[in-house]
Amino acid sequence: MLRQFETLLLATTKEQLLDNLRRTVHGLGFESFVYGGSPAGRVRDAQQRFDATDFSAGNILSDYPLAWTSHYIAAGYLEVDPLIAQCSRSMLPAVWHRQAWPQDARTAGFFDEARQHGIGSGMTCSVIGGGGVLGLLSLTRERTRQRDLRVVEQQAAQGHMLMSYLHESMRRLDTQAQPPATTVRLTAREKEVLTWVGAGKTSWEIARILALAERTVIFHVDNAMKKLDTRTRSQAVARAFALGLIAP
Repeated sequence: MLRQFETLLLATTKEQLLDNLRRTVHGLGFESFVYGGSPAGRVRDAQQRFDATDFSAGNILSDYPLAWTSHYIAAGYLEVDPLIAQCSRSMLPAVWHRQAWPQDARTAGFFDEARQHGIGSGMTCSVIGGGGVLGLLSLTRERTRQRDLRVVEQQAAQGHMLMSYLHESMRRLDTQAQPPATTVRLTAREKEVLTWVGAGKTSWEIARILALAERTVIFHVDNAMKKLDTRTRSQAVARAFALGLIAP
């Protein structure tokens, strides 16, 4: 599946990225998705960090049912969507049926109406980048049977990794016309440990493989994350791949 995530970084247009994303999402067992994020240079205040309705800006990738998207916009759900509030505070995947949502009528109505439009179960993953830029990815299934809930739970880690690669792919496409950023230089050891992180290894496992102390591995990973201006390991791996600093 990691190879499939890497195909997102090879997309040269957002249309191609959408096609690659659709195949990847279906491969994970989900039926629909929506991604929203702030393109580079568009953040001005907290309200504009995430706008799931501004399709004209090119910062939305979605195959949600059109009827739900239209209703979401018309009902003003951007203002009360509990997923945005939850994931703007934490980058841990929010598995919907495991969350303690506010017990108010409008939140209950939000999820009831989503189910009526074919959005039954799912998860939402986030990336919080420099300047407070927020990117969200929701992966959904139509129903809420036990088998659907199990798929969501089992794929939480993969969804989080997918979010990192997708956000990096969108970031790269949004900044193609901008002047090149300062070159990032990683040491040979930083590249080595990031490559193993990308292979799904923990710090303890990497330490055993490279005959290093676990704290040394953590030190190199943290340094690489700072140089790459990322907040999570998966983001660091995705950005290093995108910049050609490590090989798939």
